[in-house]
Amino acid sequence: MLTATIRGIVKHEGFTSLYKGIWPALLKESTQTALSFFFYELACDILSGSLFNSK
Repeated sequence: MLTATIRGIVKHEGFTSLYKGIWPALLKESTQTALSFFFYELACDILSGSLFNSK
């Protein structure tokens, strides 16, 4: 059933129509991942004491 739906979409609207709403999702995920990584690294530096002891 899912394959028939996908085939119908590709047949009537084209292959690229499968990816119409991907940019907002990619932007959301990449921003969330970048912020998570930033705050993780910041927390590691603070907890290890290297943030304030850098020379």
